[in-house]
Amino acid sequence: MTNCMVSVVIVTKGQRLVDLQGCIEALSNQTFTDFEVVIVLPKNVENPISLSHKLNLQIVKQSGEGISNARNYGIKESSGEIIVFTDDDAEPFPDWLKKITERFRENPSLDYLGGEFTLDEKTIWQDWINNRYHLSETDINTGLCHGNNMAYRKRVFEDNLFDEGIIFGADESDFQTRLHKQGFKGTTFQDILIKHNHRTSFLQFTKMRWTYAQGTVFLHERDDKELFHWTDLMNIGFFISLFYALILSYTIPFLFVFPIFLFSFIFLHERKRKGGLVLHVIDVYVSILWTLSKMYYSFKTKWKRWLS
Repeated sequence: MTNCMVSVVIVTKGQRLVDLQGCIEALSNQTFTDFEVVIVLPKNVENPISLSHKLNLQIVKQSGEGISNARNYGIKESSGEIIVFTDDDAEPFPDWLKKITERFRENPSLDYLGGEFTLDEKTIWQDWINNRYHLSETDINTGLCHGNNMAYRKRVFEDNLFDEGIIFGADESDFQTRLHKQGFKGTTFQDILIKHNHRTSFLQFTKMRWTYAQGTVFLHERDDKELFHWTDLMNIGFFISLFYALILSYTIPFLFVFPIFLFSFIFLHERKRKGGLVLHVIDVYVSILWTLSKMYYSFKTKWKRWLS
Protein backbone atom coordinates (compact mmCIF):
# COMPACT_ATOMS: atom_id res chain seq x y z
CA MET A 1 0.00 0.00 0.00
CA THR A 2 1.14 3.54 -0.69
CA ASN A 3 2.08 5.86 2.15
CA CYS A 4 -0.74 8.00 3.49
CA MET A 5 -1.42 10.32 6.38
CA VAL A 6 -3.83 8.07 8.34
CA SER A 7 -4.22 4.32 8.77
CA VAL A 8 -7.54 3.01 10.12
CA VAL A 9 -7.14 -0.38 11.81
CA ILE A 10 -10.25 -2.53 12.26
CA VAL A 11 -9.93 -5.68 14.35
CA THR A 12 -12.68 -8.19 13.59
CA LYS A 13 -13.50 -11.83 14.26
CA GLY A 14 -15.21 -11.97 10.87
CA GLN A 15 -18.56 -12.87 12.45
CA ARG A 16 -20.44 -9.55 12.17
CA LEU A 17 -20.45 -9.14 8.41
CA VAL A 18 -23.37 -6.73 8.23
CA ASP A 19 -21.80 -4.48 10.85
CA LEU A 20 -18.41 -4.67 9.14
CA GLN A 21 -19.92 -3.65 5.81
CA GLY A 22 -21.61 -0.72 7.57
CA CYS A 23 -18.26 0.35 9.01
CA ILE A 24 -16.63 0.21 5.58
CA GLU A 25 -19.47 2.21 4.04
CA ALA A 26 -19.11 4.85 6.74
CA LEU A 27 -15.38 5.08 6.01
CA SER A 28 -16.20 5.49 2.32
CA ASN A 29 -18.15 8.64 3.20
CA GLN A 30 -15.34 10.39 5.08
CA THR A 31 -14.69 14.01 4.11
CA PHE A 32 -10.98 13.38 4.76
CA THR A 33 -9.60 11.10 2.04
CA ASP A 34 -5.87 10.57 2.62
CA PHE A 35 -6.19 7.30 4.50
CA GLU A 36 -5.91 3.54 4.23
CA VAL A 37 -7.92 0.81 5.93
CA VAL A 38 -6.29 -2.28 7.45
CA ILE A 39 -8.72 -5.02 8.47
CA VAL A 40 -7.17 -7.62 10.79
CA LEU A 41 -8.72 -11.09 10.85
CA PRO A 42 -8.00 -14.07 13.12
CA LYS A 43 -5.52 -16.38 11.42
CA ASN A 44 -8.07 -19.20 11.01
CA VAL A 45 -10.91 -17.09 9.53
CA GLU A 46 -11.54 -16.74 5.81
CA ASN A 47 -11.83 -13.33 4.16
CA PRO A 48 -15.43 -12.19 4.87
CA ILE A 49 -15.65 -9.30 2.38
CA SER A 50 -14.72 -8.42 -1.16
CA LEU A 51 -11.72 -6.19 -1.87
CA SER A 52 -13.52 -4.63 -4.82
CA HIS A 53 -14.05 -1.34 -3.06
CA LYS A 54 -13.11 2.27 -3.70
CA LEU A 55 -11.25 2.45 -0.40
CA ASN A 56 -7.51 1.94 -0.10
CA LEU A 57 -8.09 -1.28 1.79
CA GLN A 58 -6.24 -4.46 2.67
CA ILE A 59 -7.17 -7.50 4.72
CA VAL A 60 -4.50 -9.26 6.76
CA LYS A 61 -4.47 -12.14 9.23
CA GLN A 62 -2.95 -11.70 12.65
CA SER A 63 0.06 -13.78 13.64
CA GLY A 64 -1.23 -14.90 17.06
CA GLU A 65 -4.39 -14.76 19.12
CA GLY A 66 -6.31 -12.08 20.97
CA ILE A 67 -7.20 -8.45 20.45
CA SER A 68 -3.81 -7.07 21.52
CA ASN A 69 -1.96 -9.26 19.03
CA ALA A 70 -4.40 -8.15 16.32
CA ARG A 71 -3.91 -4.46 17.17
CA ASN A 72 -0.13 -4.87 17.08
CA TYR A 73 -0.32 -6.66 13.73
CA GLY A 74 -2.48 -3.85 12.37
CA ILE A 75 0.15 -1.34 13.52
CA LYS A 76 2.86 -3.34 11.76
CA GLU A 77 0.89 -3.35 8.51
CA SER A 78 0.03 0.37 8.67
CA SER A 79 1.88 3.08 6.73
CA GLY A 80 0.12 6.19 8.11
CA GLU A 81 1.67 8.80 10.37
CA ILE A 82 -1.51 8.60 12.46
CA ILE A 83 -2.94 5.19 13.37
CA VAL A 84 -6.62 5.12 14.26
CA PHE A 85 -8.54 2.20 15.77
CA THR A 86 -12.22 1.41 15.49
CA ASP A 87 -14.40 -1.71 15.74
CA ASP A 88 -16.24 -3.67 13.09
CA ASP A 89 -19.58 -2.71 14.69
CA ALA A 90 -18.81 1.04 14.61
CA GLU A 91 -19.83 3.59 11.97
CA PRO A 92 -17.68 6.74 12.07
CA PHE A 93 -19.35 10.08 11.40
CA PRO A 94 -18.37 11.67 8.03
CA ASP A 95 -16.07 14.23 9.68
CA TRP A 96 -14.41 11.68 12.00
CA LEU A 97 -10.99 11.51 10.37
CA LYS A 98 -11.08 15.21 9.49
CA LYS A 99 -11.50 16.16 13.15
CA ILE A 100 -8.84 13.68 14.31
CA THR A 101 -6.24 15.09 11.93
CA GLU A 102 -7.24 18.66 12.82
CA ARG A 103 -6.78 18.00 16.54
CA PHE A 104 -3.33 16.55 15.97
CA ARG A 105 -2.39 19.47 13.70
CA GLU A 106 -3.61 22.02 16.24
CA ASN A 107 -1.75 20.26 19.10
CA PRO A 108 1.75 19.20 17.93
CA SER A 109 2.65 17.88 21.40
CA LEU A 110 -0.44 15.63 21.54
CA ASP A 111 0.57 11.97 21.23
CA TYR A 112 -2.84 10.30 21.28
CA LEU A 113 -6.52 11.12 21.56
CA GLY A 114 -9.92 9.51 21.93
CA GLY A 115 -13.49 10.27 20.98
CA GLU A 116 -17.05 9.40 21.89
CA PHE A 117 -19.77 7.11 20.56
CA THR A 118 -23.52 7.40 20.13
CA LEU A 119 -26.16 4.69 20.46
CA ASP A 120 -29.17 5.18 18.18
CA GLU A 121 -31.35 2.21 19.09
CA LYS A 122 -32.04 2.65 22.79
CA THR A 123 -32.56 -0.39 25.01
CA ILE A 124 -32.16 -0.66 28.77
CA TRP A 125 -28.67 -2.11 28.19
CA GLN A 126 -27.65 0.79 25.98
CA ASP A 127 -29.12 3.24 28.49
CA TRP A 128 -26.84 1.70 31.08
CA ILE A 129 -23.83 2.12 28.77
CA ASN A 130 -24.81 5.76 28.13
CA ASN A 131 -25.08 6.52 31.83
CA ARG A 132 -22.02 4.63 33.03
CA TYR A 133 -19.39 4.61 30.31
CA HIS A 134 -19.19 7.89 28.44
CA LEU A 135 -16.00 9.86 28.78
CA SER A 136 -15.06 13.37 29.72
CA GLU A 137 -11.93 15.19 28.58
CA THR A 138 -10.23 14.45 31.91
CA ASP A 139 -10.68 10.68 31.85
CA ILE A 140 -7.44 10.26 29.92
CA ASN A 141 -5.63 10.80 33.24
CA THR A 142 -6.82 7.37 34.34
CA GLY A 143 -5.90 5.73 31.05
CA LEU A 144 -9.44 5.54 29.71
CA CYS A 145 -10.09 5.95 26.02
CA HIS A 146 -12.64 3.98 24.02
CA GLY A 147 -10.97 1.20 22.04
CA ASN A 148 -13.44 1.72 19.21
CA ASN A 149 -12.49 5.40 18.81
CA MET A 150 -8.83 6.17 19.52
CA ALA A 151 -5.90 7.54 17.51
CA TYR A 152 -2.12 7.65 18.00
CA ARG A 153 0.84 9.25 16.32
CA LYS A 154 2.97 6.47 14.87
CA ARG A 155 5.95 7.56 16.97
CA VAL A 156 4.11 6.24 20.05
CA PHE A 157 4.61 2.68 18.79
CA GLU A 158 8.37 2.91 18.35
CA ASP A 159 8.91 1.58 21.89
CA ASN A 160 5.35 0.68 22.96
CA LEU A 161 2.84 -1.93 21.86
CA PHE A 162 -0.31 -3.50 23.29
CA ASP A 163 0.35 -6.28 25.81
CA GLU A 164 -0.30 -9.51 23.93
CA GLY A 165 -0.99 -11.36 27.15
CA ILE A 166 -4.37 -9.63 27.09
CA ILE A 167 -6.70 -11.71 24.94
CA PHE A 168 -9.71 -9.43 25.45
CA GLY A 169 -10.69 -6.59 27.75
CA ALA A 170 -8.70 -3.69 29.24
CA ASP A 171 -6.13 -3.72 26.42
CA GLU A 172 -6.59 -0.05 25.56
CA SER A 173 -6.76 1.20 29.15
CA ASP A 174 -3.60 -0.74 30.04
CA PHE A 175 -1.78 0.67 27.00
CA GLN A 176 -2.84 4.27 27.66
CA THR A 177 -2.03 4.02 31.35
CA ARG A 178 1.51 2.92 30.47
CA LEU A 179 1.81 5.77 27.98
CA HIS A 180 0.60 8.28 30.55
CA LYS A 181 3.19 7.08 33.08
CA GLN A 182 5.92 7.55 30.45
CA GLY A 183 4.93 11.16 29.90
CA PHE A 184 3.02 10.83 26.63
CA LYS A 185 0.24 13.39 26.26
CA GLY A 186 -3.34 12.49 25.40
CA THR A 187 -6.90 13.68 25.79
CA THR A 188 -10.43 12.95 24.60
CA PHE A 189 -12.78 15.03 22.46
CA GLN A 190 -16.54 14.65 22.66
CA ASP A 191 -17.10 15.86 19.08
CA ILE A 192 -15.00 13.08 17.50
CA LEU A 193 -17.90 10.70 17.05
CA ILE A 194 -18.80 7.24 15.89
CA LYS A 195 -22.09 5.38 15.99
CA HIS A 196 -21.64 2.13 17.91
CA ASN A 197 -24.00 -0.75 17.13
CA HIS A 198 -23.79 -1.95 20.71
CA ARG A 199 -25.22 -5.12 22.27
CA THR A 200 -28.98 -4.77 22.50
CA SER A 201 -30.14 -8.04 24.09
CA PHE A 202 -29.70 -9.39 27.58
CA LEU A 203 -27.61 -12.35 26.39
CA GLN A 204 -25.33 -10.23 24.19
CA PHE A 205 -24.82 -7.73 26.99
CA THR A 206 -24.09 -10.49 29.51
CA LYS A 207 -21.56 -12.20 27.24
CA MET A 208 -19.78 -8.89 26.57
CA ARG A 209 -19.54 -7.97 30.25
CA TRP A 210 -18.44 -11.49 31.20
CA THR A 211 -15.55 -11.60 28.71
CA TYR A 212 -14.24 -8.18 29.76
CA ALA A 213 -12.92 -9.77 32.95
CA GLN A 214 -10.20 -11.64 31.01
CA GLY A 215 -8.02 -8.57 30.66
CA THR A 216 -8.56 -7.46 34.24
CA VAL A 217 -7.51 -10.83 35.65
CA PHE A 218 -4.39 -10.84 33.47
CA LEU A 219 -3.39 -7.31 34.49
CA HIS A 220 -3.84 -7.99 38.20
CA GLU A 221 -1.72 -11.12 37.97
CA ARG A 222 0.89 -9.41 35.81
CA ASP A 223 1.23 -6.48 38.20
CA ASP A 224 0.86 -8.66 41.32
CA LYS A 225 -2.23 -6.76 42.49
CA GLU A 226 -5.10 -7.98 44.63
CA LEU A 227 -7.86 -9.23 42.34
CA PHE A 228 -10.75 -9.35 44.83
CA HIS A 229 -11.88 -6.66 47.27
CA TRP A 230 -14.52 -6.26 49.96
CA THR A 231 -17.08 -5.26 47.31
CA ASP A 232 -16.56 -8.65 45.68
CA LEU A 233 -17.34 -10.37 48.97
CA MET A 234 -20.49 -8.28 49.22
CA ASN A 235 -21.43 -9.30 45.67
CA ILE A 236 -20.89 -12.98 46.40
CA GLY A 237 -22.86 -12.70 49.64
CA PHE A 238 -25.72 -11.10 47.74
CA PHE A 239 -25.56 -13.72 44.99
CA ILE A 240 -25.75 -16.57 47.54
CA SER A 241 -28.61 -14.83 49.35
CA LEU A 242 -30.42 -14.31 46.06
CA PHE A 243 -30.01 -17.96 45.11
CA TYR A 244 -31.17 -19.05 48.57
CA ALA A 245 -34.16 -16.72 48.50
CA LEU A 246 -35.27 -17.91 45.06
CA ILE A 247 -35.12 -21.54 46.13
CA LEU A 248 -37.09 -20.87 49.31
CA SER A 249 -39.42 -18.21 47.88
CA TYR A 250 -42.46 -20.35 48.75
CA THR A 251 -41.98 -19.53 52.42
CA ILE A 252 -43.78 -16.45 53.72
CA PRO A 253 -40.82 -14.72 55.47
CA PHE A 254 -38.76 -14.50 52.31
CA LEU A 255 -41.60 -12.82 50.44
CA PHE A 256 -41.10 -9.86 52.78
CA VAL A 257 -37.42 -10.02 53.70
CA PHE A 258 -35.89 -10.51 50.29
CA PRO A 259 -37.36 -7.38 48.59
CA ILE A 260 -36.14 -5.28 51.53
CA PHE A 261 -32.68 -6.84 51.25
CA LEU A 262 -32.67 -6.32 47.48
CA PHE A 263 -33.47 -2.62 47.57
CA SER A 264 -31.13 -2.05 50.51
CA PHE A 265 -28.32 -3.62 48.52
CA ILE A 266 -29.16 -1.50 45.48
CA PHE A 267 -29.14 1.63 47.62
CA LEU A 268 -25.79 0.79 49.23
CA HIS A 269 -24.25 -0.26 45.93
CA GLU A 270 -25.42 2.86 44.12
CA ARG A 271 -23.00 5.19 45.96
CA LYS A 272 -24.41 8.46 44.62
CA ARG A 273 -24.53 7.43 40.96
CA LYS A 274 -27.28 9.00 38.89
CA GLY A 275 -29.93 7.05 37.05
CA GLY A 276 -33.30 5.36 37.39
CA LEU A 277 -34.15 2.26 39.38
CA VAL A 278 -33.69 -0.01 36.35
CA LEU A 279 -30.13 1.27 35.89
CA HIS A 280 -29.45 0.68 39.59
CA VAL A 281 -30.64 -2.91 39.24
CA ILE A 282 -28.35 -3.40 36.22
CA ASP A 283 -25.51 -1.94 38.31
CA VAL A 284 -26.08 -4.69 40.85
CA TYR A 285 -26.35 -7.35 38.13
CA VAL A 286 -23.15 -6.20 36.41
CA SER A 287 -21.31 -6.02 39.73
CA ILE A 288 -22.23 -9.61 40.59
CA LEU A 289 -21.49 -10.76 37.03
CA TRP A 290 -18.12 -9.00 37.19
CA THR A 291 -17.15 -10.77 40.41
CA LEU A 292 -18.20 -14.19 39.10
CA SER A 293 -16.39 -13.67 35.78
CA LYS A 294 -13.19 -12.65 37.59
CA MET A 295 -13.44 -15.81 39.68
CA TYR A 296 -13.94 -17.89 36.53
CA TYR A 297 -11.01 -16.45 34.57
CA SER A 298 -8.75 -16.49 37.63
CA PHE A 299 -9.52 -20.17 38.20
CA LYS A 300 -9.09 -20.90 34.47
CA THR A 301 -5.67 -19.22 34.46
CA LYS A 302 -4.49 -21.09 37.53
CA TRP A 303 -5.82 -24.37 36.13
CA LYS A 304 -3.91 -23.93 32.88
CA ARG A 305 -0.77 -23.05 34.79
CA TRP A 306 -1.20 -26.14 36.98
CA LEU A 307 -1.69 -28.42 33.95
CA SER A 308 1.44 -27.07 32.30
